[in-house]
Amino acid sequence: MRTFLCLSFCCILLVPSLRSNILRVPQNYSTIQAAMNVAQNADTVLVAEGTYYENIRYSGKGIVVTSRYFITHDWQTVAHTIIDGSSAPNKDSAASVQFLNQEDSTAVLDGFTITGGTGMRWTFGSTVGVEGGGIMIWQSPQNSGIVENNVIVCNYSAATGGGIEISVTDGTTIPIVKNNIVWGNRQTTSGQIDFPQYITGYNDVEDYSGGTNISVFPQLQANTFLLSSTSPCIDAGDASIGYNDIENPGHPGFALSPSQGTVRNDIGAFGGFFAKVLPSIDTTDFRLSGNSISLQCSTKCQKTVGIELLNLSSKSLTIDSVTVLDTATFSLNKNFSRRTVNFLTYDSIKITFRPSTRDNFNDTVRVYHHIAGKTNPLKIPISATSNSAPFLNNSIPGQTAYVDQLFTFQIPDSTFLDPDIGDSLMYQANGLPSWLSFNAQTHTFQGTPTQTVRLITIGITVNDLLLTSASTTLHLAVVTPTTDVDNSPLSPAKYELLQNYPNPFNPTTTIEFSLRTQGFVTLKIFDILGREIITLLREERSAGNHIVQWNGSRLPSGVYFCAITCNNLTQIKTMMLLK
Repeated sequence: MRTFLCLSFCCILLVPSLRSNILRVPQNYSTIQAAMNVAQNADTVLVAEGTYYENIRYSGKGIVVTSRYFITHDWQTVAHTIIDGSSAPNKDSAASVQFLNQEDSTAVLDGFTITGGTGMRWTFGSTVGVEGGGIMIWQSPQNSGIVENNVIVCNYSAATGGGIEISVTDGTTIPIVKNNIVWGNRQTTSGQIDFPQYITGYNDVEDYSGGTNISVFPQLQANTFLLSSTSPCIDAGDASIGYNDIENPGHPGFALSPSQGTVRNDIGAFGGFFAKVLPSIDTTDFRLSGNSISLQCSTKCQKTVGIELLNLSSKSLTIDSVTVLDTATFSLNKNFSRRTVNFLTYDSIKITFRPSTRDNFNDTVRVYHHIAGKTNPLKIPISATSNSAPFLNNSIPGQTAYVDQLFTFQIPDSTFLDPDIGDSLMYQANGLPSWLSFNAQTHTFQGTPTQTVRLITIGITVNDLLLTSASTTLHLAVVTPTTDVDNSPLSPAKYELLQNYPNPFNPTTTIEFSLRTQGFVTLKIFDILGREIITLLREERSAGNHIVQWNGSRLPSGVYFCAITCNNLTQIKTMMLLK
């Protein structure tokens, strides 16, 4: 994850007491963290202008860490005093600034530009994650996690919470998140604010609105992040007097610049008591939402995918061009030559795949730009296949093998079908017992079992010439000839279990069997693991045809087995419940 900009989040200025110490960086300590390690509660760490490649941690101390803005009150000091967390030796603990030990309002960070952090690895119960982006608020004590009147833009998280990540345990750890603009941030999953239901209100969030929160383009001015005169964030913050903008003494009832409108709080960094004009920020960067493209469709069709190009600059961004080599097979949705992407917005690069022949295709999307220090062009590899995948046409009935007898079974040609003319399917089987072999060319099983096995599940996969595949399973039971006569020449003289109908069924099916002579019949249903589900019949029955109804409404979809036993002989049929 990459942090683009973090404006000064805390503008509380504390005057050190007579008993506190001032620890100067780099005059007395070479790094900010070195001074913080020595500092005691109420001490101040005073940092000179410069860039500090550090990932600082307060470790529970109530100390003030401030730039010389504490003395100068010059916003240029903020711009020139930078904490850059991009060089963390431990990438699992790479947030630029960490408040992780129940610090309270006496722990102050003031007057810095914060950038480069790549998040924190955390463990909560059995869950492990890496979060980051703009701000992470982790189970803050009640009313101590306060994020008010900030512009949180153009951050990225490889997990969740590209703008703000919130973690709470109960009602006592809900932070105060109010009057903020959260826009143009991205993350792999979820929204710009993870668990947005915990934000207080009066925020302008790109992908969330609820209660007093809005989701309207904030109309910020490039480079300065000031609100434009038509911004919906003007006078849209908390209306309570305590959040008012500073009143213009020459125009009572109206706000003093850089706030606008009336004295009601403006959403963002230019509303409220600490609103000040920031120095101009001139940065240029962008981010692509994906690093590869995969496409598949049959000939005479087309498939389109898109990649977001997000402007991470402090101003409008111009892309020189976007190209592919095989323009007959791959096409772009527009001409990107000298295309402008406005501040805090994005554009979509859409690639359409139109194959004319069955084949595997490879190409590269190249994004040319003029940003110093960034790879040029950025390359996005494309892999595409023009092919119709084979599919399962008919399921394979359950099979029975007999101990010490040769078992042979050939998968019917109608089991799998491939719409592409001329494709030859290549068969594979896995989960075979040691006694059973499989001939992939003839797709035939053969072998002689030595002992009974209630159920063997064999996986069968076919691949076509372009390596797209389909799969199914073969269920095999191994019994002795005296207890299972499904394929025995003696069974028709005794009884016959017919295939249930309908099959597949939902949820009721009919089971039919015939007896040549009177006998004691047991009819049971088993699941795919061989567990008995229900006994449908256990009684003496006369010779003739018999019908039993079974309702599987209380069971999940899947493969089941119907087993009938009569006069010490058993037959088994496979049934499929599809809901």
